[in-house]
Amino acid sequence: MFKFLFPNVFKKIGWGVLLSSLPIVIVFKYVGFSPDKTADIGSIIALIGFFLIIQSAEKDEDERIKLCRLKAMSSAFLTFIIGIFVSKLDHLFDPFNYIFNHSHQGGLFDTPMGLLYFSALFYFITFRYSKDEE
Repeated sequence: MFKFLFPNVFKKIGWGVLLSSLPIVIVFKYVGFSPDKTADIGSIIALIGFFLIIQSAEKDEDERIKLCRLKAMSSAFLTFIIGIFVSKLDHLFDPFNYIFNHSHQGGLFDTPMGLLYFSALFYFITFRYSKDEE
């Protein structure tokens, strides 16, 4: 699964791309892009940063690290599936919609991009924890 990994220097590049996504969104907002396009551009840049971080090799890449990667990837995928499930149940059984007729405003975890952010963050945390544990 992880046969092709970028060199370790791409991890730093990924962090730079990820952290630069917020200033880029702010600049695009003041240049005159619509809020929807600005959010999409920021999401794409942040996901590219997450991709570079996840696909970068560690300094000491061995079988133990590959096992930690697989554990983290499976837990991140499980987190994504549970997030979608909870989001759909929330939409289905929204108690305030029956009392107050309103449109359901989604939060961060209620959107596919928010779930991707959360899953990527969960992958990173799980990978770091399992790598330090072993």
